[in-house]
Amino acid sequence: ESSPDPLSFMMNHQNSIGDTCGLDQIDMFILGYSLQVKIKVFRLFKFNSRDFAVCYPEEPLREWPEISLLTENGHHYHIPVF
Repeated sequence: ESSPDPLSFMMNHQNSIGDTCGLDQIDMFILGYSLQVKIKVFRLFKFNSRDFAVCYPEEPLREWPEISLLTENGHHYHIPVF
């Protein structure tokens, strides 16, 4: 109700994620579906395991744009610059 569209929602409620709070796994799925993007997270604390790179959602309904994030602890996220 406080946001008329996904961009406003992100700016109003999701902008502080990674700086002051983290997201649970279910929140990542909801965020990916709401924005219709595939969120690929590289979890540095899971290096050399099959859970190092995970996607939210794992299999989107169609081809969605993909964004990448890094996390050192599963609570704080960073946007890599390639």
